[in-house]
Amino acid sequence: MTMMSSKTSTVLAFGVLVSIAVRSAWTAPSEKCLRDIRSYFEGLAPSEPKSWAVEMFDASSKFPPDGISELTFTFQLGNYDECLAVQAPAENDHFRGKYCRFNVFMVPDDKKEEQGPLGHLILSTKDVQPAHITLEARQTKSPILPENTSVVMGQWTVCAPSSCNSEGVEIVADINLKYLTFISNFQFSSLVAEESCYYEGDKSRTIQAGGWIFIGILAAIFCIELVLTAFDHFSTKDLHPAFTSFSLKHNLTDLFKIQKAPPAGQLNCLHGIRVISTLWVILLHTYSNLLTVNARTASQNLGNWSMAPVLSGGLSVETFFVLSGLLTTYIPLVDQMKGRNFNVFKYIVYRYLRLTIPLAVLIWYFATVHYSTSDGPLWDFSLKAKTDKCAQYWWTNLLYIANYYESGSTLCVGQTWYLMVDMQMALLAPFVIIPLLKWPKYGIGLIWLLILASMGLTFALTYIYSLSWTIVFYVQRESTGDFNDLIYNNTLARAVSFLFGMFLGFILSKKIEVKIPKWGVVLGWLLNTVLCLTVVYVITIPYNESYDKLGAAFYATFHRLAWSVGIGWVIWACVNNYGGPINSILSWKYFLPLSKLSYCAFLIHLDIIVFHTAIQRTYRYFSNFETVYDYFSVAILTFPLAILLHVVVEAPSMALIRILFGKSRQSASRITSKQQ
Repeated sequence: MTMMSSKTSTVLAFGVLVSIAVRSAWTAPSEKCLRDIRSYFEGLAPSEPKSWAVEMFDASSKFPPDGISELTFTFQLGNYDECLAVQAPAENDHFRGKYCRFNVFMVPDDKKEEQGPLGHLILSTKDVQPAHITLEARQTKSPILPENTSVVMGQWTVCAPSSCNSEGVEIVADINLKYLTFISNFQFSSLVAEESCYYEGDKSRTIQAGGWIFIGILAAIFCIELVLTAFDHFSTKDLHPAFTSFSLKHNLTDLFKIQKAPPAGQLNCLHGIRVISTLWVILLHTYSNLLTVNARTASQNLGNWSMAPVLSGGLSVETFFVLSGLLTTYIPLVDQMKGRNFNVFKYIVYRYLRLTIPLAVLIWYFATVHYSTSDGPLWDFSLKAKTDKCAQYWWTNLLYIANYYESGSTLCVGQTWYLMVDMQMALLAPFVIIPLLKWPKYGIGLIWLLILASMGLTFALTYIYSLSWTIVFYVQRESTGDFNDLIYNNTLARAVSFLFGMFLGFILSKKIEVKIPKWGVVLGWLLNTVLCLTVVYVITIPYNESYDKLGAAFYATFHRLAWSVGIGWVIWACVNNYGGPINSILSWKYFLPLSKLSYCAFLIHLDIIVFHTAIQRTYRYFSNFETVYDYFSVAILTFPLAILLHVVVEAPSMALIRILFGKSRQSASRITSKQQ
């Protein structure tokens, strides 16, 4: 590393005094912090440099980096581990290196007429920066940043003395930035993201009492399961189902049990559809959580036709809604044929408990333990908000109202917005189920009336507020409303697929035989394939053309129904022996264990992706190969962890709920392994 000149060192020393004077009007750092800052910059003196001071400077962000036009300067992580390893000697009070991220504002210097090639490169990227670079800035104005000035922003890192608070860290960051003004015609200013700061020995991320209680209870449950597993294995007597429900041996055997002849009436194709949809969700989230060094290339790649399956990944959730709605009506209708009455109270409580117990365990874990499990440059950036939301708003998630409460900002497990919407539709479903049971024609009419109402609402909201076609990987600049609030998390706007699933469940429950000639089956599959591919690939249009309000409104309105019809044909054809090789694939018996794991996999997969992002030391180069490589890594890690959650939490709770409600394993509720 090339050391600074004596002139630069003098300017930096002067900058320390100026910055301290300016910041003292703010919240002044401690005297020890100021002494350590002076020691740090004295340690950079070219006449007698100190290795620890050089390492602190070396661990901080540098400028200019390679590939400015690719937006590499917007996010620079420095060297996290090098900073944490810094330890000043005794004469410098033994302080440690403290790693912090800060938002940097780069303002063109009006006093300099020419910005030069470097300045032009930076300014040319101003309108294409990733939206996430401004996150976590403290809500305080910099004393250096001019008002009403067009700025370029990024998030960089600084290694500062561990004795310093955020104001002291900003002093170090600003002095480092002053050095950069010598090589660019920009003024720099910083705002430290205080939660990002971390150093060896920092106790802010240690497990608190709530975390130890969680660990203790989970350990006690696991010990009970080990004891009952031993009883189940060695005992010659049959144990009560309440005890075998906690046997790991029993739960694993039940999970991986493959039946040669599936029970009559089981909708076998749903297992394959559920597994494929789960894997599709994982693919979408793998792509949507990338932090890359070539952000411009990644954004330009979005319009390629090959990206359509990723851009349309949200359709996998529409498939889940179809399956959920299907089973919501199919099960009580089949039960009615067997002489069982539909009990609204049992229906609601059973569904709530079955979905909520695994979710509650995860929320408790995230609220108390997860934030203390590791660390990394982006640890707070990726996990702090989740931890705080789970600790503060756990009740909104367990009551399934988080998608509406405070505009959805209280969701602590991001992907569970789906559970909120699904549960709300399930709670309203009896208003449709009861008419279907007593007055089928009126029930069918009500379903389609509600479908049309939901579609009309979606069209109106999209058109009035200029919303995007669907969930997209860019900022819809024309929008005058929040897409997530108005459409994505809005149960009324998302009801189409669930309602169509209810209609399909009614059709399948009647077991009406329809004779279709071979040419009709082939034509049906061809038309259905065209329909589904159209829905998937049309989404590339908004990535390649200017915004069309009417086109966005039509796609937003009709694509959910079109996709639901496509999935509905697949299910209907497979159930009625018109599926051919498609049915053979979807009904493959080895999909059954993975289907049983799909709910747990859905709950945990995104946090594997986020955890990886939180601990990575550098930003990744984007390519489809690299991302698909990550995708398979996430998928492979997800299912073993899903097995753990299933056998320790979900399977025992499911068994106890069945005992509580007197449900037999062979009842209609077992027609398929589980609703998503």
